Amino acid sequence: MKPNFSQPSPPRRFARAAFLLAIAFGVLAGGLRAQDFEGKNISTVDIRYNGPKTVDEASLRKLISSKAGTAFSAERIQADVDAIGKSGLVVDISFFAETVGDSVRLIAEIAPRPARADNPADRAVSNGAPAKPRAIDEFDPLKFEDYQAKAAQGEARGQALLGRCFATGQGVAQNPTEAVKWFRKAAEQGDTEAQCNLGLCHLKGMGVEKDAAEGVKWLSRAAAQGFAEAQLKLGCCYYHGEGVGYDRAEAAKWFRMAADQGHAEAQCYLGGCYYQGTGVARDAAESVTWFRMAAAQGHAGAQFNLGVCHRSGEGVEQDFEEAVKWFLKAAEQGNAGAQLNLGGCYHSGEGIEQDFEEAVKWYRKAAEQGLAEAQCCLGICYLNGDGVAKDTAEGMRWLRKAAEQGNAKAQSEFDH
Repeated sequence: MKPNFSQPSPPRRFARAAFLLAIAFGVLAGGLRAQDFEGKNISTVDIRYNGPKTVDEASLRKLISSKAGTAFSAERIQADVDAIGKSGLVVDISFFAETVGDSVRLIAEIAPRPARADNPADRAVSNGAPAKPRAIDEFDPLKFEDYQAKAAQGEARGQALLGRCFATGQGVAQNPTEAVKWFRKAAEQGDTEAQCNLGLCHLKGMGVEKDAAEGVKWLSRAAAQGFAEAQLKLGCCYYHGEGVGYDRAEAAKWFRMAADQGHAEAQCYLGGCYYQGTGVARDAAESVTWFRMAAAQGHAGAQFNLGVCHRSGEGVEQDFEEAVKWFLKAAEQGNAGAQLNLGGCYHSGEGIEQDFEEAVKWYRKAAEQGLAEAQCCLGICYLNGDGVAKDTAEGMRWLRKAAEQGNAKAQSEFDH
């Protein structure tokens, strides 16, 4: 008897990749151990601004060849760093990488060049208020010899930037051990960026023996001086109990400190804490406030979470069209959860005109990133011929992928 395949059930809740998953501690552009990520599928590429947003995101993305759906390549990322650096749009660019399941998430941290008051285009981007110059020195790997000379004279910033050259292999052969040496010299002089990077090296055992407690010590020093990235990473340590006692309230405290400085990632994490009631009293409205701040900065995870809140009406008035808007923003950045939910909206006609072909398109993008629920939805679409030519073999292939990951819906289809 021919199996009776049910219609896909459009997702209505957060996909499992919502908040605070496997937080990895990438150090600098490309990380110190890029080989750990080499060849893995890139799930998302987020752009984070370190300073005023004087350069539009679209211009930056045109220069980045490392995109969602492509394989991680340290060589390609180095080419992206070079291309962005040569564009003149930024004064600093760093890539961070973290594992998300079997995939890799890339974060490009951008320090845009300050807007110039005499440039009409810059005034338009910054709403008439010229950006303040970045507090730290500009990093330019072509200045390796200059950094080396300054480091030899005991100048902390030169030591910190020299460490970055060795850490990333920019301007000199990559040497994690040498990077740690210079980070330590600068850190001991109070350079917060060096303290943060030294802490991350200890946490991951990059160029030094792994020692989580020592990592927390250096992160704490930088965080206490107000370095937002260190505050975020310290919060992650408390959240996971790495190198320090497990303390979600302390984690939320440090997330808030970084979030108050405009750190988009920290704003998203803090929103997650409020949504889940982790380390703080549950407050859906407060979670939406923080998600919105991060989403406005282009943080894909926050955009996805904000879309879910609008769809469910938690912390904000239910608004399906607004949910679709935020799902689309995140989905276009490669966020698998948003792609799944956007596909569900197209499938059900919720917040947007029903369109099975568009539903299949977005289910497929999420399914190819390994999201089991999306694989299940895509498989059922093939079995029923919804938005795609009916193909039982292809449908079963996707259902099998989902079932092998433990998706109950997919497993039940084999029992019919």
